[in-house]
Amino acid sequence: MAVLAILVTGALWYRGRSAARSEIGPPHGSDAAASRPAGCDGQAPPPLPEHLTPAGTSIEAIVDALDKTLADDHKRALRCFADEDDLLAHAQGGFGAWLRTTLHLWSRNDTTKAFAAIGLTNADAMSEVLMRVYFHRLRGQALAIDQTVGKVRAAAKVAR
Repeated sequence: MAVLAILVTGALWYRGRSAARSEIGPPHGSDAAASRPAGCDGQAPPPLPEHLTPAGTSIEAIVDALDKTLADDHKRALRCFADEDDLLAHAQGGFGAWLRTTLHLWSRNDTTKAFAAIGLTNADAMSEVLMRVYFHRLRGQALAIDQTVGKVRAAAKVAR
């Protein structure tokens, strides 16, 4: 009986930690939230969904899955960032962590193999590309996948 209680308590603790990490960006009321452009009310969107299931391993397939999976409140919150660099600065720990977790970007799988084929082997770089490309989609811009991958790869070389 004690083992069951420990397991349930541990599962609830983990679920609570997962829910806390499934926010898009900084918590409501932070300085970063106050610096968002006009039209953004600063209200935190609901927690991100537990699953993301793209139809394939390509960046386009993942972006399509994001568009189908995320609620309008999530999309509105992501559009509120001034540009893609602002999105990365404030949401890599929330939205980016959610992408890395739900797509299992830390492990070797078909998605990470597809990223490795285009020269991206770091989970942070993979999530950065996805965040930048999805931001383009939300803004109605061309996805610019090749340019985005090149930009992230160049930044990774400089960081070494």
